[in-house]
Amino acid sequence: QKDWYASCDEAEQKTIGDCSYFTFQVMSILYPIVLVILFLVGSAWSINALWFVLLGGLWLVQTLTYQLRNYWLQHVKPNR
Repeated sequence: QKDWYASCDEAEQKTIGDCSYFTFQVMSILYPIVLVILFLVGSAWSINALWFVLLGGLWLVQTLTYQLRNYWLQHVKPNR
């Protein structure tokens, strides 16, 4: 994937970045909606708590990945 991204020109890299950010925005809205639906379904019927853990874990991974990459790009990479 690094070789593929490095082979893209600046316009393609910007498009990839824009698509990635759009996906991040959509998923940041979708995760809480699905979590609320799970809470509603869980209050009406008995569902496994693993679904809550799985959804929360995916949301956490997405958010941490975004935040850690942002920190690295702003603080670590410029110092090299």
